[in-house]
Amino acid sequence: MTWFLAGTRTVVGAGEIKYGEIPQGTHQQTKNMTMRFYRFRPNNEKNCIRIKSSVNYNTLEIIGMNSPLILENNFKIARGKKNFDIIPFDDSLNFAISKRVKELLEINKVSGWNCFSIMIEGVNDEYYAFQNLSIAGPILNLDAVNNYETDFRKFDIKTWDGSDIFNLTNTLINCCVERVKDIFEINKVSNIEIQYL
Repeated sequence: MTWFLAGTRTVVGAGEIKYGEIPQGTHQQTKNMTMRFYRFRPNNEKNCIRIKSSVNYNTLEIIGMNSPLILENNFKIARGKKNFDIIPFDDSLNFAISKRVKELLEINKVSGWNCFSIMIEGVNDEYYAFQNLSIAGPILNLDAVNNYETDFRKFDIKTWDGSDIFNLTNTLINCCVERVKDIFEINKVSNIEIQYL
């Protein structure tokens, strides 16, 4: 059996072929398959809570393994009133995930991420600060993206370690493979925006 993951055609089984159209610039060609990549972030649903840390940290970076937030994990609600699966930080593009999302990623053995428990004042549900551990890139067509000539980001596939979730060098962009996008969509993860990379 041969699998072309999210390519121009998907060979599902003996003789069964489904065709799909890939918009220009949304896929990367590897030796034996075409991969489709996506970017995801909080969607900022109406009245969604946004949280703020009680300590200073570098808001221009994805939360790393040495972040002060790991030990100083107390947060307050900066604004909003409704809880969702994905809760954005108020001062950066980082976010927290619900216990349900954490379990979905773990059960499906999604690679390239980590998280740590956080306490949100006034919220009883369990949330975890999301950490993106894998890096690929950089973006090869950054000028075209910055000049609004394209919506799609390109990177050298050889810089990708194969992780299901990864970050592009010098950005706060969270990227994922189609399998992760499907996990989010099938399970109706709330307050998430997913677009082609």
